[in-house]
Amino acid sequence: MDFATKEIHIIEAKIIAGSDVIEKSTKNSSSNRTLYMDDYLCQILSEIKQQQIENKNFLGDRYNENDYVEVDETGKPVNPGYLSSRFRKCIVTNELPHITLHGLRHSVASIANEAGVTLFNISKMLGHSSPDVTGKVYTNLFDETNKEAFGKIAKALK
Repeated sequence: MDFATKEIHIIEAKIIAGSDVIEKSTKNSSSNRTLYMDDYLCQILSEIKQQQIENKNFLGDRYNENDYVEVDETGKPVNPGYLSSRFRKCIVTNELPHITLHGLRHSVASIANEAGVTLFNISKMLGHSSPDVTGKVYTNLFDETNKEAFGKIAKALK
């Protein structure tokens, strides 16, 4: 994260191997990307970073310093399964419709599409290798928007 430029840099992935969390390269070069933080997200992530700094000051050399957002109190990256579990618990506790963390990608793509963001830009944001991939993955989500757009065009031509 770069708080000065309000950017989040996606440069690697995490996988679970037994009880270990392993860092690995992203799926392809287009998966490496930079995302923009608005003021609200920047504030939240700054508070998380401040807590990490306080933990580091308390633990000294025992703290595992890194640039990850989700770490335990010792700075060690948390298990991705733990994040999914916490997210699921939040959904159930607040009686929200079932969705997974990965499902949030679909939500973001749909909202961006409905807001008029181009397929090219949605593709870049999601880290897809091309807009074709995005179009294939999200065809069902985008079909409704296309129907609505063509309906408006047809109505305007009458």
